[in-house]
Amino acid sequence: MTAVYIIIGLAILFIISRKKKKAKPAGDICADCIPLGSDAGLRKLYVYHNGIKVERNETMITDEKETRFTIKGFDIEENEVELKPDFMTWEKSCQVVKWKNETGLENIVTCSYKGNPERNVWVKYNNFTFGWMIQFK
Repeated sequence: MTAVYIIIGLAILFIISRKKKKAKPAGDICADCIPLGSDAGLRKLYVYHNGIKVERNETMITDEKETRFTIKGFDIEENEVELKPDFMTWEKSCQVVKWKNETGLENIVTCSYKGNPERNVWVKYNNFTFGWMIQFK
């Protein structure tokens, strides 16, 4: 019977210690809760081509040899959210399209084949993906 009380006592101590670890300090904002510059409020990714917002699944037509894109993140109220460049990845569907960098908030794309095909490209940031197409004339 004593063993049962010891097991119950240990279980109670374990539960109490877990609750203390989860407790958050009092106050509005703490360094451990919401770091400044955090992307925790991110709700939308936007892509910009030469300063103009690109719509999701839109086809960008360019006759430039290389063209630049920039990514920005926004919260639910459309306030800009600071993004971590290393978490952004730039991807493409075909081998003729080349991104200058694999990560970062800004990138340059080139294509070795010009013509009518629309090239699918996209960026990923954590659980967010934004895709569009580029046609190199």
